[in-house]
Amino acid sequence: MKSVNKFIRHYNKNQFWIFTALLDYALAVFLLQSNSFFDHPPIRWVILSYLDDPLSCAIIFAIATYTFTVALWDISWFRAGPIVAGLNTALWLLFGVAFLQHDQQIQNWGFYASICFITAVSILSYGATGGEHRNRQSDTREIKKKLDEIRKAGNKGGD
Repeated sequence: MKSVNKFIRHYNKNQFWIFTALLDYALAVFLLQSNSFFDHPPIRWVILSYLDDPLSCAIIFAIATYTFTVALWDISWFRAGPIVAGLNTALWLLFGVAFLQHDQQIQNWGFYASICFITAVSILSYGATGGEHRNRQSDTREIKKKLDEIRKAGNKGGD
């Protein structure tokens, strides 16, 4: 039962990163299922053709697994949180630019680039604030502890 409570606490604390990992998995599966999404002619940027290869999808799966592991077990060693934020931001910005370039080449504007950029901005925003709701909750707990200490000290002095 103790491990279940710990899991729920980690989920509540890191649910943004868990859902970001699920988005990473979805991107990799989409690229694997799309059968050479970026290879449609005319290809002006050859590097786009490599972004939907199995190796790129394996790298995306590795980033997603790392993100999921760090979030689920609340790992904070070796600056794991900033590494997760940096990897996911770079991933989503890279694919946002790739989808934008792809849309420009085929002259058909899709929504993939906008989804990637919105995801990247949300990761940057969360990374910049550091999950501000958690900071406020911990500050509230610290304030309550200090108030309790003051009250206890006041009661001892009044006896």
